[in-house]
Amino acid sequence: MTDEQQAPNILTDRLAELTCSSCNALIDISQVDPFLTIECPSCQARLVVPAKLGIFRLTQLLGSGGMGAVYEGIDESLGRPIAVKVMLKSLGDDEASFATFQSEARMAAALNHPNICQIYSFGQEKGQPYIAMEMLSGKRLEEMFGPDRPLDEELSVRIGLDVARGLQAAEAIGLIHSDIKPKNILLDSRGTAKIVDFGLATFADKQASEPGIWGTPYYIAPEKAKRQSVDCRSDIYSLGATLYHVLAGVPPFDGKTPVEVVKARIGKDAKPISKLRKNINRELARTITRMIEEQPARRHPTYASLIGDLEAVHRHILTQRKSSPSASLQPGKVVLTKRSTFIVKGDSGQLDQDGGGRVVLTKRHKAPLTVKNHPLGKSNSVSSFAAAAVVIVLILALAFGFLGFSCVQKRDKQKKLAISFGQISAMEHSMTGPAQALLANAHSLRNKHLITIKTLEDGTAAQKHAVAATQLAEDALVKGQALQEILGQAFKAKTAAQNTYDLKTVQNAQAKMARLHKEAQALTREMRELISRSISEMERARTERNSSL
Repeated sequence: MTDEQQAPNILTDRLAELTCSSCNALIDISQVDPFLTIECPSCQARLVVPAKLGIFRLTQLLGSGGMGAVYEGIDESLGRPIAVKVMLKSLGDDEASFATFQSEARMAAALNHPNICQIYSFGQEKGQPYIAMEMLSGKRLEEMFGPDRPLDEELSVRIGLDVARGLQAAEAIGLIHSDIKPKNILLDSRGTAKIVDFGLATFADKQASEPGIWGTPYYIAPEKAKRQSVDCRSDIYSLGATLYHVLAGVPPFDGKTPVEVVKARIGKDAKPISKLRKNINRELARTITRMIEEQPARRHPTYASLIGDLEAVHRHILTQRKSSPSASLQPGKVVLTKRSTFIVKGDSGQLDQDGGGRVVLTKRHKAPLTVKNHPLGKSNSVSSFAAAAVVIVLILALAFGFLGFSCVQKRDKQKKLAISFGQISAMEHSMTGPAQALLANAHSLRNKHLITIKTLEDGTAAQKHAVAATQLAEDALVKGQALQEILGQAFKAKTAAQNTYDLKTVQNAQAKMARLHKEAQALTREMRELISRSISEMERARTERNSSL
């Protein structure tokens, strides 16, 4: 035995044997504590001793904290690699908190969005609440920046957009994250940001009430710190504080203790980020300042509003980089300037294809045009100089005519790109708004119907209508899941268009978006019909109940 991982007080079962991954030797580990690193007796390979928790084989401790631990593992019932977050048993002992955790985890598990870490299952094992989720191979955002290495602007905005879209999808089903911070944002192998730890805010709040276990409150919204009601604007604040931190290298507010950090934001504005990061994009600085306003009413009112601002900032940053001199000066690329020197080489002053009369561009930048290596004697100076001048004039005419044609082509391409991207954005927005509203409506109806059913006597006509109303709401939610998948595809199509200047790629994304838009419209109509029928059935249930009184 050599090293020991710092395992928290999590209850697991030992395994009897371990197969060496290098030589396939069987090693007796029945008396070895889980997560110790041992050496194989046969080949001396270093191995981590796994553990068992229900149907999960836990192969490595990834991290731990005040609430529990995260393990890499395998769901042995499906053979699927997973990450398992296991909470302390004391957190599962609170029945009210565990019931809320189950409710929120169930809602989060229903989300299938490219910017939310997929939850596979949840429950309790040995009295400990757990969540099994997809295993991501990328980095946590907190590992990607520091005081001396702030994050790139364009990457920061892309991450902000990913997170905002994930939060927007969660809000559509009535779910608030309440703990957005760099630690809870992971990037997969393709660089897509994903939100983790949905459904754990209940346990975090429970621990926040205990002295000394508040955690790191750099990103907490003022209203949450004051124990006031929270909504999407609270998560917007936390995302804004996160973006401030990754771009400036320091959080918007600091202090010696968690309480001091929280108090620092009450009645005070954060130091302008432009003071900490020189030359930051002005629109980006303005957007972040709005996100971390102390009063919720002064922040973005909706995720659609925030996403619109971040998309505009992202386009502006990309345009700036595309048009900057450093972006256009590339190795092997010829750039014509007004002060370039044309040099005609050769004795005759005429062009030929053998290299004797070549026209070249030099690295010198001075005017006027010069003719080099040509004997300008008294007898032929006029004719030779005239020939050279004719050649130069022709070259200039061809060069600047070509450049003019290229500029026209470039403007035409940029116009087409702008039109296509505008139509892509418009189609995505026209899908997202109605989808969110319908999903929220269907969830609200289903939950209200379930409560109503409990108040009705079994076997009555009123109860039958209420059950039918609930089933219709459930059917609408199924359609909503399909609609969410389409929104995910639409997001990918838009991202593909946003990150390129290739006209064909953008037009292909536009065609795909048009097809997705048509499918979304059909599902939206079906959801509206199901919701309408659900409301009608519940009205019949109320009528039956009232008539029987």
